[in-house]
Amino acid sequence: MRSFFKYIGVISIIIVVLLLLLDVIYTAAYQNEVPRNKVQLVANMKESHIDYIFLGSSRTENHIDCELVEKLTGKSCINLGIQGGRLNDYKILVRLLKQNSISFEKLFVQVDYIYNFKGHSPSFIASFMPFLNSNNLPPNIIDDLGLPDYYSVPFLRYAVNDSKIGFRETFMQYLRKPSRVNYESGFSPLQGVGSHISGHFPNSIVSTNEALEDIVQQVEQDKLILFTAPYCENGENRNTFLKALKERHISLKDYSKLFDANSEYYVNCGHLNEKGANQFTKILTQDILID
Repeated sequence: MRSFFKYIGVISIIIVVLLLLLDVIYTAAYQNEVPRNKVQLVANMKESHIDYIFLGSSRTENHIDCELVEKLTGKSCINLGIQGGRLNDYKILVRLLKQNSISFEKLFVQVDYIYNFKGHSPSFIASFMPFLNSNNLPPNIIDDLGLPDYYSVPFLRYAVNDSKIGFRETFMQYLRKPSRVNYESGFSPLQGVGSHISGHFPNSIVSTNEALEDIVQQVEQDKLILFTAPYCENGENRNTFLKALKERHISLKDYSKLFDANSEYYVNCGHLNEKGANQFTKILTQDILID
């Protein structure tokens, strides 16, 4: 019996050491300057200035061509849109930008039906895993993420999010292999033209979104621009929802109807193709210059 418990003890020690070692290996992989996601990009930024910063979901990542913005304005620009992103994600990115002393002239935040969404997107949570134990995180971020207690167990946070930040992704980090997204601009264009395009907004709007209110409080009023990207004219409840949203945030720049006569610009109801994104970027940039 004694030998049995000794055997179990040895195995347990080996497992703990292995988990600690894997945790260190995985975490260290993301402490480099070749980002493969935008959370990593922002977390590793230090003391710099970017004139125009865009935050949003895929409706930002696929719609704002920062290289074109820079060409038209002569200003620096980065697109920090995240696939499936939510306002809670953007709130934390704003805090990270401030913590890392990243200054900006204008911060653009894309807002639409995600106003109704709570919590964080799974992709954002997964991308944040390597930085949970960082000493440079702004206060309360861990609490804001709402992570369960077992995430403090070494390596478990990586195992739980293996589909998004597993062995392959970590291996690519050590190889310093760039992502398909050009993070110097952050723009990821879509191709093709959709057919029978339709979509829908929620039937009603929630009374408030605390994450957006937090962003409004963090950023100086003259530096913050809220906007809504184009959305197909067959989007059910589109106009009603955005009218209510604008009543809450009267400064909102609503471009949802911009291409109602240009269905050829859409891949699907909520996303423009590269040609549409190019046109939208030009129009938005012209509005920036006018302002």
